[in-house]
Amino acid sequence: MKPLSALNYSKNNRKKLITSTISIIVAVLFLFVFQTFIKSILDTMYQVNTKAYNIHVRIYSVEKDRSITEKIINEIKNDPNVEKIIPFIPYTTRYIIPASMSTTDILGVRAEDMEYFMKRHKITLKEGRLPLEGNKEVALDLRVAKNKKVKLGDKIGNSVIKNDSLDGEYTVVGLLEEKDFISLMPYNTSSTSIKLNETNMLQISALVFPKDNKLSQVDTLVSSFSSSDVSALGLNKINKLFNDNMSILKTLDMICIIAIMVMVISVGSSKYVQFYSRKQEFGVLNALGYTKTLIMKKAFMEILLVNTLGFSIGLAFGVLVSFLFTNVAFTAVGAIGVFFGAKAFLIGLFIPLFTTLFTLIPVNRMINKLDPIVMIEGI
Repeated sequence: MKPLSALNYSKNNRKKLITSTISIIVAVLFLFVFQTFIKSILDTMYQVNTKAYNIHVRIYSVEKDRSITEKIINEIKNDPNVEKIIPFIPYTTRYIIPASMSTTDILGVRAEDMEYFMKRHKITLKEGRLPLEGNKEVALDLRVAKNKKVKLGDKIGNSVIKNDSLDGEYTVVGLLEEKDFISLMPYNTSSTSIKLNETNMLQISALVFPKDNKLSQVDTLVSSFSSSDVSALGLNKINKLFNDNMSILKTLDMICIIAIMVMVISVGSSKYVQFYSRKQEFGVLNALGYTKTLIMKKAFMEILLVNTLGFSIGLAFGVLVSFLFTNVAFTAVGAIGVFFGAKAFLIGLFIPLFTTLFTLIPVNRMINKLDPIVMIEGI
């Protein structure tokens, strides 16, 4: 029956349709872009801070003047789950993305361990060469180089870039392609460095590489040592530290929930006012023989049409805006740009779902209280 066609009503009342749809589009667009922004930060920081620990576990001496005991080193070496243990020196360099300032690892690795390290981490030398022992050189991850806006031959370090985390001045001699945001330096950056034997090197700091599918066992092993004897950092611990540090983003989720409620109430109230202004129309339809259930069905179909249309257009614009925004704000600076995510989709979907619910409840009450005689008398 044409009077009850939501499609016909929308065609004949385009202005109301457009007004209602725009409010849904804006709400979905805002929440979708907001969520992909947060997701881009989280994914980038997770990969920067934790990804490498899927390959190795790190151990450090607790104090500068107190080395890891030879007994602990031998226990790790002889464990059946350990494939190799190599000495390293930890360095970092500054890494900045929107709403976050962090550091990425630059690991000082000996020349004889470099090939093994790169193979385990699936690192490819994309341009240039690897840094040489005794030289102040660095091979940067491609994304880190993009973030710092440097190329081969440029120099990094706090002597060149103020507030950089890397002390001194180092020449970029290579660009690396891999997943773990790891850059490489020589173990010794000065030809006058004190020459230590392998045991002494391992007692300062070392990377422990597990055999295939034995990461959990090695993580458990190094974590079992007393914290007063050795400082161990594995996947479980780094994930906990990451989650604790990123807990501030939970506040942003609360802001998102508040925004949803405000938008739902605003859009729902606006839609209810439109239906209330048509109270007489519904009364006349009731007087003509249409049941209140049928009239409620008409209202539901109109709300469904507006919300479906608004969500679809808002989602399409959200993906487009997120793609353009994350490319400029994240991908262009060597970060991970997320322009679509399941959580962003679901958060955006809350708008039409809750708007439908909070509009139908008062409209249903209004229709149930209709008195067709009073409505006709009011014409």
